[in-house]
Amino acid sequence: MRLMNSIDRGTFEPSVGSNGDDGQTESSFWEEDESERSPRASLRAMRHGLGTGAWLDGDATIPPAAPLASLPGGGVGVDLGALPRDLVVTNETAAAKVGGASSAGWGVESRHEVRTRSGAYSFRVLDSGIPTRPDSDSDAALAPPPVVFLHGFMGGAEDWNAIASAVAPERRCVAVDLPCHGRSRLVPSLKRAGDENDDETTGHHREGLSVEAVAEAVAMLITERVCPGQGSKGAVLVGYSMGARVALRAAASHPECAAAVAAIGGSGGIRGDVQRKMRADRDDDMAAALEKGGLAAFAGAWYRQGLFRALASHPRWRDGAIARRRCKIPNFESIEFRDEDEDDDEDGVARDLARVLAAMSPGRQAVVTGDDLARIHRGAVGGLTLLAGDRDAKFIATARAMAADANAVLERDEDGGDGVEVVTVPGAGHAVHLEAPEGLVLPILRVVRRT
Repeated sequence: MRLMNSIDRGTFEPSVGSNGDDGQTESSFWEEDESERSPRASLRAMRHGLGTGAWLDGDATIPPAAPLASLPGGGVGVDLGALPRDLVVTNETAAAKVGGASSAGWGVESRHEVRTRSGAYSFRVLDSGIPTRPDSDSDAALAPPPVVFLHGFMGGAEDWNAIASAVAPERRCVAVDLPCHGRSRLVPSLKRAGDENDDETTGHHREGLSVEAVAEAVAMLITERVCPGQGSKGAVLVGYSMGARVALRAAASHPECAAAVAAIGGSGGIRGDVQRKMRADRDDDMAAALEKGGLAAFAGAWYRQGLFRALASHPRWRDGAIARRRCKIPNFESIEFRDEDEDDDEDGVARDLARVLAAMSPGRQAVVTGDDLARIHRGAVGGLTLLAGDRDAKFIATARAMAADANAVLERDEDGGDGVEVVTVPGAGHAVHLEAPEGLVLPILRVVRRT
């Protein structure tokens, strides 16, 4: 019989290999050879905001390095023996380098073009490449599935810097700018015969920016550009909020692209015609306000929503820091796709984001049902994991309801496998990856290591 597993992770997961608050001892996550130990530097458990996230972001060393390891006496530390020989300690984040490197420190910037029925998508990604560790396979065709990160609304690939920096030494990481975010671009297909809607915002762009259309483009990006030649392995999809909805739809409709799914603060859409219309209308109103009022004013209002209360009060993002960051993310027009009458000013960015907000409304997307979730969990070798911050009551309830729906379907199976798991991260609200990235690293690695 399958059951929904609900797991609370410590802020830095000090319970891994140590005594948790309940007095129980968990087995070490890493298996080590007792005869060949490298020096370990102990890391004290710390609440988010007090130095956490920053060291994972690459601002402590050049090149960025934070090889985690379990300590003999319990707890988590840094494996000093695994640090690069050319390590240089610094107080500043490594600056961007010439030749495609990005300020992320962990990956190289590149661009991939894909074409679907909905249009031409130009994706900007950060890619760590295949790890060159002795125990990893450098042959792309034989390499394990990469981890593909999908951000939320108004986000960008750099939102994943902290987590990707920690995961990249073990597994290839690819962070994507979703369409009309950061430096990714969409040129919608020409108007189809019989289409009577001439409004650009609600017509072609809305079609090309729907959750289903973006999921199809992301699936094609993975199978044809990120990991071609890897057969049907696909990638480990890690999505947050809007990115989680894209990941779930991609895995449900294009299973060949997904080796596993970790959905953070996401949902499967909204059920009920009345509720769907109310949400779509609300998102249309907000999109109109964004386009009319501009990005700066909208970002300030957006992050004053109750959903982002924990993020807005976070020591790293308070006093409007997160809203200011969103206003600094540039929009990029690919030269081959640039139209002469289009510009890169704030109005253009606001217009593009307004299109996304309306088109990707949870009230417009096709609902990912319990049957869909069960099929994802059965079909992906690493299964489906649903995550949320423990201060995000709304999405904890959503995750548990989704898991219950999926597990009700899975209980009819006779293979006796585990059900869909729900993981909560203490000390975090909705934006877990920004508020407590250190609390997400090990849960994500557990998903990755199943593939």
